[in-house]
Amino acid sequence: MVDKTLLSRSSSACTRHRCDGANTAETVYELTPAGSTWTYKSLYVFSGNKDGLYSFSNLVFDKQGNLYGTTNRGGTNGYGVVFKVKP
Repeated sequence: MVDKTLLSRSSSACTRHRCDGANTAETVYELTPAGSTWTYKSLYVFSGNKDGLYSFSNLVFDKQGNLYGTTNRGGTNGYGVVFKVKP
């Protein structure tokens, strides 16, 4: 499942994909325009453990360009996490 896509100040698209990545937990990634195609850059691959599992909310940016979101599983007690990713 691909989340809603955010457009950054630098015209890159940031999104995440549930059940993707090495651990099938989730991947946050950036897409940057490169002519008529897009360049894919993985920003963070979740382990599915203490760092979270399965996206829950949409991603949001802060003024510095960091991405924030939540998961509905994983974390210390298994009830999800709030995460921050620096692109």
